[in-house]
Amino acid sequence: MIGAMRLVSVQRGYDPRDFVLVAFGGAGPLHANALARELGIPTVLVPPNPGIASAIGMLMTDLRHEFVTTRRAHLDTLTPATLEALFAEFLKEGEARLDRDGVPLADRRMHRSVDLRYHGQSFELSVVVPPGSLTAADVARLRGEFDAAHERAYGYAAPEDAVELVNVRLAAIGMTPRPRRAPLPEGSRDPAGALKGTREVWFAEIGGWRKTNVLDRTKLLSGNVIAGPAIVEEHDASTLVHPGWEAAVDQQGNLVVRAAM
Repeated sequence: MIGAMRLVSVQRGYDPRDFVLVAFGGAGPLHANALARELGIPTVLVPPNPGIASAIGMLMTDLRHEFVTTRRAHLDTLTPATLEALFAEFLKEGEARLDRDGVPLADRRMHRSVDLRYHGQSFELSVVVPPGSLTAADVARLRGEFDAAHERAYGYAAPEDAVELVNVRLAAIGMTPRPRRAPLPEGSRDPAGALKGTREVWFAEIGGWRKTNVLDRTKLLSGNVIAGPAIVEEHDASTLVHPGWEAAVDQQGNLVVRAAM
């Protein structure tokens, strides 16, 4: 699991220490604290009902239609009018798709991007194209943004090399309303009201067993702070808080896990 996380962070030029690890799925909250400790991630966030997060996401996700076509050209010869013309048919088709979906005009978004590469490369990086009528300055900025993306992903840039346009992309998006979770009632720092009992748990980092509190997540209140080691149980998942860490309950019922101060 650590190798997979490094693949989508360090190997893409991102430092895991700059991010929050969001744990979901039935087993995610069980492993998240250990993964964060190993990768130096300072904060883990466990949303309510993490085991059904994917199902909730499918119900709440935006409608999205993707369009892509290959158009080979040198970036320094590309004019704003030429680039806008490449997107024109996609914009028309995207609007037609969202019309059929019944998406109101105010809830529509068109996200444009291009895939660029240095001349002679066999791989591309995607760069966002700003909305609205394009200017020569907008097209020129694509070059700088590509150089920055290349340096972030691969550790170097080659501003002296020619840049090629490879693909033109557009995502026609219909925004879906986001339901809001009712805030939890306020409680004290002590989560004693949620305590179910204790259990002996083996922790590899200390090489031994520790008496561990077991808590019922449905009885936690906003402001409760759970000192590790602890297990927070709910119907669809269990969250493990390791020794030396603690989990604070926020107003929306999220568990925010950090190293204890």
